[in-house]
Amino acid sequence: SVYPTGNFELWGFSAGTIVSAKLLSKPEYQTRVTNAVLLNPAGSATFGEKNRLQLLPKVIQETISTLVHLRDFLKFTWRDDPRDPETSEDKRLKFNTWIALISGSHYLIPEWKTMKTLRRIVVYSGGRDTVTQSFQTFNDTTKLTNEQIDVLYDKNAYHGSLFKYPDETIVRILDFQAKNKK
Repeated sequence: SVYPTGNFELWGFSAGTIVSAKLLSKPEYQTRVTNAVLLNPAGSATFGEKNRLQLLPKVIQETISTLVHLRDFLKFTWRDDPRDPETSEDKRLKFNTWIALISGSHYLIPEWKTMKTLRRIVVYSGGRDTVTQSFQTFNDTTKLTNEQIDVLYDKNAYHGSLFKYPDETIVRILDFQAKNKK
């Protein structure tokens, strides 16, 4: 367990926000998470089963636009020491994790309505994010009602803007959180 005791703030990005939402729908986390920040949340678009292949070209387009602007794209690892060579098992685990996350991202997950924290949930949505299109969902009260959610809309941000402009994005979120304390 990462946080055996005490409260913490939970941040998630893209498909990782599905995991965050599921955690925030469990009472044992609702009483420990002070605030949550969900960056360009997946699981908010309603592509549906028949149309989930629509997601693939959007993911490819966003990935290319992100990679074009980055020299050192962040990598995740399953190893305790990143200097250890990556094994074929590491690659298999990373691939299977990506498949599991992306498979849940093409439909509206029910946890958006039931997630709670001790304070607030900020949803950061990019206007140029063609992958998740989360702004439309989180501002449509016919699809989603959750009194704890505050939406921070960045009209010029695309799905990978956090990686291109990490400092500016985080400052903007922290300023937004400070203004929207309730």
